Amino acid sequence: SETDLPELERHSHRLKGSAGSIGALRLREICAEIEENARKGQPPQRVDAGTLTDEMEALRMALARVRKPPE
Repeated sequence: SETDLPELERHSHRLKGSAGSIGALRLREICAEIEENARKGQPPQRVDAGTLTDEMEALRMALARVRKPPE
Protein backbone atom coordinates (compact mmCIF):
# COMPACT_ATOMS: atom_id res chain seq x y z
CA SER A 1 0.00 0.00 0.00
CA GLU A 2 1.04 3.63 -0.36
CA THR A 3 1.57 3.95 3.39
CA ASP A 4 4.40 1.42 3.07
CA LEU A 5 6.24 3.44 0.42
CA PRO A 6 8.26 5.60 2.88
CA GLU A 7 9.43 2.44 4.61
CA LEU A 8 10.25 0.82 1.28
CA GLU A 9 12.22 3.92 0.34
CA ARG A 10 14.24 3.77 3.58
CA HIS A 11 14.99 0.05 3.28
CA SER A 12 15.90 0.37 -0.40
CA HIS A 13 18.22 3.25 0.44
CA ARG A 14 20.00 1.26 3.16
CA LEU A 15 20.37 -1.83 1.01
CA LYS A 16 21.61 0.32 -1.87
CA GLY A 17 24.37 1.70 0.35
CA SER A 18 25.36 -1.72 1.63
CA ALA A 19 25.40 -3.18 -1.86
CA GLY A 20 27.58 -0.34 -3.09
CA SER A 21 29.98 -0.84 -0.18
CA ILE A 22 30.65 -4.44 -1.16
CA GLY A 23 30.72 -3.86 -4.90
CA ALA A 24 27.36 -5.48 -5.71
CA LEU A 25 26.69 -2.91 -8.40
CA ARG A 26 23.71 -4.58 -10.08
CA LEU A 27 21.98 -4.94 -6.70
CA ARG A 28 22.77 -1.29 -6.00
CA GLU A 29 21.15 -0.26 -9.30
CA ILE A 30 18.01 -2.26 -8.56
CA CYS A 31 17.70 -0.75 -5.09
CA ALA A 32 18.23 2.76 -6.46
CA GLU A 33 15.42 2.21 -8.94
CA ILE A 34 13.04 0.87 -6.28
CA GLU A 35 14.00 3.73 -3.94
CA GLU A 36 13.36 6.36 -6.62
CA ASN A 37 10.01 4.85 -7.58
CA ALA A 38 8.93 4.72 -3.92
CA ARG A 39 9.95 8.37 -3.54
CA LYS A 40 7.69 9.18 -6.51
CA GLY A 41 4.81 7.29 -4.88
CA GLN A 42 5.00 4.34 -7.27
CA PRO A 43 4.66 0.92 -5.66
CA PRO A 44 7.15 -1.73 -6.77
CA GLN A 45 6.17 -3.94 -9.67
CA ARG A 46 6.28 -7.71 -9.45
CA VAL A 47 9.28 -7.66 -11.80
CA ASP A 48 11.14 -5.38 -9.34
CA ALA A 49 10.64 -7.86 -6.51
CA GLY A 50 11.64 -10.80 -8.70
CA THR A 51 14.74 -9.07 -9.99
CA LEU A 52 15.73 -8.04 -6.46
CA THR A 53 15.23 -11.59 -5.20
CA ASP A 54 17.27 -13.03 -8.07
CA GLU A 55 20.10 -10.59 -7.51
CA MET A 56 20.12 -11.22 -3.74
CA GLU A 57 20.36 -14.96 -4.40
CA ALA A 58 23.23 -14.45 -6.84
CA LEU A 59 25.03 -12.36 -4.23
CA ARG A 60 24.40 -14.98 -1.54
CA MET A 61 25.87 -17.68 -3.78
CA ALA A 62 28.90 -15.53 -4.65
CA LEU A 63 29.55 -14.81 -0.98
CA ALA A 64 29.22 -18.50 -0.14
CA ARG A 65 31.89 -19.33 -2.74
CA VAL A 66 34.21 -16.72 -1.27
CA ARG A 67 33.71 -18.00 2.28
CA LYS A 68 34.11 -21.67 1.36
CA PRO A 69 37.66 -22.87 2.07
CA PRO A 70 39.48 -24.43 -0.88
CA GLU A 71 39.51 -28.23 -0.98
